[in-house]
Amino acid sequence: MNEPEAAALAFGFEGKNKNENENDEKLILVFDLGGRALDVSILKFENLKFEVLEKFWDPHFGGEDFDNALVDYCIDKFYEMKKIIIDKDNDQDVMKRLKIACESAKKLLSSKDKTLIELNCLKNNEDLSLEISRDLPG
Repeated sequence: MNEPEAAALAFGFEGKNKNENENDEKLILVFDLGGRALDVSILKFENLKFEVLEKFWDPHFGGEDFDNALVDYCIDKFYEMKKIIIDKDNDQDVMKRLKIACESAKKLLSSKDKTLIELNCLKNNEDLSLEISRDLPG
């Protein structure tokens, strides 16, 4: 049993409403977006029994992919604003600072609509200050 199924199982048997009958059918979708992988399961609960209707696992998609996409976005914006290239392979200190800032910003966007990524002296004594939001560009 994977983690989403275990969580759904616990919720399915313990997460009843006051007005809900134990024999009522309910469907539960649970997803677990970890750092490196995605697990999704759909379960049906009825008459104190459960059935796994669907499950999906992608070992190549996780929260780290969001971090990397945000890092790439910041690199592009830094070049647009400052005309300074960040070399992912050779600017390791810059990349480390940027990765930490992007991961922190991603976490803040879990509870806020927008946040700032600010790094003093990111490269060549130039700062990065970039507002990001949950909204899609365009």
